[in-house]
Amino acid sequence: MSEVLTKVVVDCSTGESQVLPLTPEEIAQREADALAFAEAEAARQAEAEAKALAKVKYYNSKFNKRYLTFAWDQFKDEKVIIRGIERCNKWGIPSEHMQFFVLIGFDTTPEQDYYRVEFLRKLGCKPFVMPYNKSDKYQKAYTRYVNNRIIFNSCSWEDYEYNPFRKSLNHFSVG
Repeated sequence: MSEVLTKVVVDCSTGESQVLPLTPEEIAQREADALAFAEAEAARQAEAEAKALAKVKYYNSKFNKRYLTFAWDQFKDEKVIIRGIERCNKWGIPSEHMQFFVLIGFDTTPEQDYYRVEFLRKLGCKPFVMPYNKSDKYQKAYTRYVNNRIIFNSCSWEDYEYNPFRKSLNHFSVG
């Protein structure tokens, strides 16, 4: 049994009302309106959260450096990550105060992992790689390279001595 969506139509001159079924176009418009409202409400909520977060005295787990930790697990979430960073920047949280856990090797290629790490670096954020398979030679080497900030800040992945793909990464580029 399917439910019929209805509307109430009132004749202002007589005060009589009728219950009529919604047309497919009206149903589609209501669904579009509800989705637009939900998206606007989510954006408003995210703005409020970023504003509130900027007021907090945040620190790392050792309480010796100021940064917040976020996660970028899926390659497809780039636009969401950009919006989040922009929101935080808008409310006074600098990119240098943002660390991102970057899951590698789950459903990404080495090229996609490299892109995300270099993209975050370019924005001034601190990437922190989380390998999906700790016994994988590439994931182990890339984790060691990125998470050792001294190495990460002193040489490129292409030049890193333990890079198993050392000569094949020259075609990577970060937008």
